[in-house]
Amino acid sequence: MEVSKLSKRIWAYLFDIIIVTGIYAGLLVILHALGKDIPIKGVIERNPNDLALIYLTFGLLYLLYEVIFLSSNLSSTPGKLILKIQVISCKKSTVFDALIRSCIKIVATLTQIVPVLFFILSIFTANKQAVHDIAADTIVMQKKKRKVIRSTNVDPNVNLFEEMKRRGLKTYSEQVALAKELNCYKGKRIASTPSYAWLGVLIFVFSIACGMFFVGFFYSDIKTIASAISM
Repeated sequence: MEVSKLSKRIWAYLFDIIIVTGIYAGLLVILHALGKDIPIKGVIERNPNDLALIYLTFGLLYLLYEVIFLSSNLSSTPGKLILKIQVISCKKSTVFDALIRSCIKIVATLTQIVPVLFFILSIFTANKQAVHDIAADTIVMQKKKRKVIRSTNVDPNVNLFEEMKRRGLKTYSEQVALAKELNCYKGKRIASTPSYAWLGVLIFVFSIACGMFFVGFFYSDIKTIASAISM
């Protein structure tokens, strides 16, 4: 694998922001339906307390989103899945490392201008590591399409290893001869490893739907509040 291009990382970051925003919007609709007060007016009026609440809860959702996906077997957020890049740990990866990386990245995101500086600084590091990558000792890599060779002509009723033990075969030449006998070297086909880009796209579309539902649900309230403020 090779280090991911900076442009792909930026696009993946933007996709993730859109996805988290859409999911967050959907959760706000659910909370409102459950009778919880959603401070839409306070946000539009830029009330410090309401803005702080929105920023805090959004940050926590983003943190949960990052940690869950990066600590999974995917090692990628949905945005990264779409661009076919993944986060690789330079040591034994732990949930704590994902938490540290995500915390730094989210604090940077909430300050709005810092992510730009992080991406610019990554240009000058050896493996294009941003500050959160250096802290967690991770590298963002481009996924390569790997190929797996599978045999299609092996008798499913015969286990090669068990047959070797049964016959008492110990030398390499004897094992090769047995493998040929069982047709292990015949009928091979090449199969590509699965790509999960479709999963990233599916989650992205779902988040867009959540965002549109939020706008439709609160449109009249937003319009009324905005009209009252402008008067």
